[in-house]
Amino acid sequence: MRQKLLLVRQTLLFLADNPCSEGIMRQRLLLVRQTLLFLAENPCSGGQSEAKVIIGEETLLFLAENPCSEGIMRQRLLLVRQALLFLADNPCSEGIMRQRLLLVRQALLFLADNPCSSEVMRQTQLLVRQTKLIVLFASLMGENDHFTGGIVRTAS
Repeated sequence: MRQKLLLVRQTLLFLADNPCSEGIMRQRLLLVRQTLLFLAENPCSGGQSEAKVIIGEETLLFLAENPCSEGIMRQRLLLVRQALLFLADNPCSEGIMRQRLLLVRQALLFLADNPCSSEVMRQTQLLVRQTKLIVLFASLMGENDHFTGGIVRTAS
C-alpha cells in the first residue's frame, strides 16, 4: 500500500511539472479523480492516512496552479468536493485532523479565487455547507476553537 501511495504521489508531481493543452488537462483531472477514488476505497494505517492527506493537499495545489476553461473548472470543483468528502469519510488522529482542516481551508480559498458559472457556484455553496459540518465535527473532537473559527470565517 505504501508503494502504491508513493507511486500515486509521484504521478501527481509528474503531472504538476508538465504543462499541457486543455485536452491533456482533462486526462490529468480524470487521473487525479481516479487517484482519489482509489485512495478512498483502500483503508490503511495511520501512517498511510498521513500520506493520503499529503496527496490530497498536493492535488489541490496542482489544480490551483493550472488555469483552465469553464468546462474544466466544473471538473475541478467536483474533484475538490470529492477530495473533501474523501477526507471527511476517513477518521484519523488529531494531528491528521489539523492537516484536513488546513486542506479544507485551501480548497475554499482556491474556490474563492476562481470565478465560475452559476451552476458551479451552487456546487461551491454545497461544498461550504459540507465544510462547516467538517468543522463542527472537528470542534466536537476538541480541536482548537481559534483554528476552526478561522475556517468558518473563510467558508462564510
